Amino acid sequence: MNVQMIFVLFFFGWLSDFAMARPEYAARVKSSCISCHISPWGAGARNKTGKIFGSRGLTKTRKILNADYSLDMRIIMSSGKTGSKNSQTTNTTSTKRKNGIMTTQLGVNKEFLDDYKIVANYDFGSFASKIRDTYLLLEKETYSVLAGQFYLPFGLLTDEHRTYTKMITASGFRDYETGAVLTKSLGEYLSLDLGTFKGFSSLNQQGSESGQVLNLRYLFKEYSALVGGSYVKHNSEEVSPDAYALYGIYSFDKYFTGSLAFEYVVANNFNRIDINSRYIPRIIPGDLIGTYSREIQDETANASQIEFKYEFNNNLILLYKYDYLVLDQNQRAESMTRHAFGFRYQPLYNFSVLVKYELANVSLPKYTSGDYTVTESEGPVIMLRGWF
Repeated sequence: MNVQMIFVLFFFGWLSDFAMARPEYAARVKSSCISCHISPWGAGARNKTGKIFGSRGLTKTRKILNADYSLDMRIIMSSGKTGSKNSQTTNTTSTKRKNGIMTTQLGVNKEFLDDYKIVANYDFGSFASKIRDTYLLLEKETYSVLAGQFYLPFGLLTDEHRTYTKMITASGFRDYETGAVLTKSLGEYLSLDLGTFKGFSSLNQQGSESGQVLNLRYLFKEYSALVGGSYVKHNSEEVSPDAYALYGIYSFDKYFTGSLAFEYVVANNFNRIDINSRYIPRIIPGDLIGTYSREIQDETANASQIEFKYEFNNNLILLYKYDYLVLDQNQRAESMTRHAFGFRYQPLYNFSVLVKYELANVSLPKYTSGDYTVTESEGPVIMLRGWF
């Protein structure tokens, strides 16, 4: 088993959970995502209200009222071990590893005229320095139009980008498309995102036709809950990947301060390495790329995630997350799972510490021998994060 490939999968996996956006707050206060975020469909840089909300009442808010600029700095460290074993024999391999990265995102959000904004974000860091979501935004009372480079309004809208549901559809916070999206309020609690984009930009493809994305989200009037459904399609003359997502959030306000979020995704034609070239090589172990990848390239993939959070107080949030992926929905024994336990401690209005322990398991058929190979990884992850 290629242990280095599994380490890459594990590394990108734990990086996914360091999210700024918390959609459970939208369910709790029955507010649209744009109330706290610059983007009409949430996630990403926060506006003035979002910064105040994110301070959690820990200090005077006058220090974070600047709505024109944002800065997010993160230091991420991990230590653990990865190993593989053959389920039919006693052969095992194991390796230890340590890793650390630092990244800084700078954002500018400037209004001009009465209803227009220019938004630009750039990420500095050893991991991935590049232009992030950058666009022109028109905001009206009941609708908005966004045009430029953006991440798709698909599925559970957080800053996730390496969770299995996001990897299999290339729809995370670091995957961008170029086009335009109309966000329309269809009532007090129902919102619609409808967009067209160049297509295949997030999938590293060339010469494709346009793509489409549709996202509906509904806030319940009498319950602290949000549900939604999404559809995305990349059009091509040969193979056109498409995916569906169902997601929801429930806030346990009547009982305690906490939430439960879920997302379920069905993805067609995203298994192909020549299409989803960014993620499939990171998902499939290296020694199975030539065999297993051909077996599942035309199959439908299923992925899901569940996350539970308990807010002990304004400073401390306990969490548990579960990820699940099968690249062939007819072969559910060939699965990938990840458990994460930890907490987020925020001692200051603009500084937090995230500590997690993750257990990952990849169980795939090794066609060259006819046996099943199980690969496991575990270890702690720490992130220090400050923002302005």
